[in-house]
Amino acid sequence: MLGRLAAAGRRRPYSSLVTALQAAWAHAAGGDLDAAAATLAAGRAAPGDAPDVIAASRDAAASIALWRGRAAEAERLAAGAAAAAATTPLARATALRHGAALAALGRFDDAKVVLATTDEGDAEAAFYNTLVTAATARGPAVVAAALAPAPALAAAAASGLFAPHIARACLDALRALADAGMERLAEARAVAEAEVATRAALGNDLVDPASTLDARYRATTLAYALGDDDAAAASADADAADAATLFGPTDDRTLLRRHRAAVIAAARAMPGAAAAAATIAARFDDRLGERSGLAGEARAAAALATVRDCDREMKAGPNAFDTVLLPGRRSAAAAALARGLADMTRAYGADHPLVRRLRGLAREVAGGEGENSG
Repeated sequence: MLGRLAAAGRRRPYSSLVTALQAAWAHAAGGDLDAAAATLAAGRAAPGDAPDVIAASRDAAASIALWRGRAAEAERLAAGAAAAAATTPLARATALRHGAALAALGRFDDAKVVLATTDEGDAEAAFYNTLVTAATARGPAVVAAALAPAPALAAAAASGLFAPHIARACLDALRALADAGMERLAEARAVAEAEVATRAALGNDLVDPASTLDARYRATTLAYALGDDDAAAASADADAADAATLFGPTDDRTLLRRHRAAVIAAARAMPGAAAAAATIAARFDDRLGERSGLAGEARAAAALATVRDCDREMKAGPNAFDTVLLPGRRSAAAAALARGLADMTRAYGADHPLVRRLRGLAREVAGGEGENSG
């Protein structure tokens, strides 16, 4: 569809509007979106400019605003482009940009109406329509099924000179879907996993590796919050290793992923989890303060792992010396778990998914039942 819009801009070489449009597309193709926006802003319509040229100019401005992450501006410009193109062959093309901008704003009901007027065979329009379908779906399996075509459609849409920009717009809309009406953790996880899959389909040439690691971290954290610890553990270990490679082993972003892996290991009662979580807790205490939510979670995870280590040793049949020491050690760890959980609750709130999950784990080792966060 962008080809039609670019062609419309080649019709009247004497027009400053057309000249600006041609130059803006060249800037955008070269990756300089700021220059593209400035060039379009400087363009002026000439007497006799055809409606499709005016519509193409407005649509280009909307596209560039969307690609710059300015969804509200893009929606306003796209609405103007759609109005200008209403009686031209560009009506369907401008509708696509308008629908994409509405999706990036999380206005999926409005996007559904606009996208209904786009070309049915267009991969980009089909991608946004999958998000519209997922936005009204209920249940994680239904959301996941609705989003299943999204990775392939995004990869098909992100081609040509503007591929990196189209890829970014697709991912921004996915993030908007995650933020709009996805309060249920299981559904949020389905969206997060669709984003990870879409990033993989787009490939490292089109997406920022650091933002992809952020997407993976969100999916991993949601899996843990839902109690799917085996799946969370596999992804957490890979996240930590990839972060160390990308950012360096001592970077705070690597530390965050090591922290999540240690918390998950504690939840799974893995050997060595207490020491790993305690080391990270000390780093967080030093950098963030003892009352921070992350430090509280790390200290609580270390304490949880210690309680489980004590229980495991008692069950294995301790010697007389351990029989005297283990109860006191376990009691101290249980108190530390309660303090860490209290710090998390103060920082995040009692209903935060990570607080709910750790509270459930604390009840398990206290002999109560865990909470279901789903």
